Amino acid sequence: MRTKVLFVFICLLFPLTLWLFMSTGAKNYGLVSMVMVILAMIPFLMLYEMKKPQAREWIPLAVMAAIAAVG
Repeated sequence: MRTKVLFVFICLLFPLTLWLFMSTGAKNYGLVSMVMVILAMIPFLMLYEMKKPQAREWIPLAVMAAIAAVG
């Protein structure tokens, strides 16, 4: 199931999104970049939410959040 979702996102959704933006003649490259980043995050978030994270997995996330807040 997970590999099928990843296959759809990588092989179909990314090129389809790029083609859609190219065919409309959109010059808003920030929007295209943000859509691509969101599409890249979705499979990883799906995999992360499907399992129960342990406390050991939360520590790097908390450290990265703290560094991002300071930066």
